[in-house]
Amino acid sequence: MSVKSVQFAVAAHIMAAPGYFWLRQHQRRHSFQRESVPAYRDGSAAVAALRLIAAEVAQSRGAYAEALAGYRQAALRATEDVENALMEVAQTQVRLEELQGEVTLTRGRDLSERAYKAGAIPLTDVLNADSQLLVARNDVESTRADAARAAVRTFRALGGGWDVRSNPSIAAVK
Repeated sequence: MSVKSVQFAVAAHIMAAPGYFWLRQHQRRHSFQRESVPAYRDGSAAVAALRLIAAEVAQSRGAYAEALAGYRQAALRATEDVENALMEVAQTQVRLEELQGEVTLTRGRDLSERAYKAGAIPLTDVLNADSQLLVARNDVESTRADAARAAVRTFRALGGGWDVRSNPSIAAVK
């Protein structure tokens, strides 16, 4: 095989390679000189160019793999945020249902007040019933606030914002 036919075969092989057009652009942009890829009669210039292309491809694959890993990590973090927010909503709803026993405390407080007025029990028993009722009401309101905050966190974790002006019913609460 002559040198010209080897060079033609190498050139045809390079044109079929995925990085050929990159090499052409690289030659134009960076004035790709013979010094950067030495030309030899046996076609080793083409081999050197292919090695440069292979290195670029490997680098771009590495960058792609890194970007994909970052995306997957962000997706896992977002899924975790949504799951945590939904669990918090569910837990606060369960706690709120448990605290609805406030009705019995209200009734017990009313009964203790009647008994006090009738002279059957001392004032300290009425005050203890009042204290228990206030603690229960405080717990209920605190849990309702936690439920509202959990709902907002869920909404945000799902990708929404929280704009008070866009919801007239919330804006009226202000």
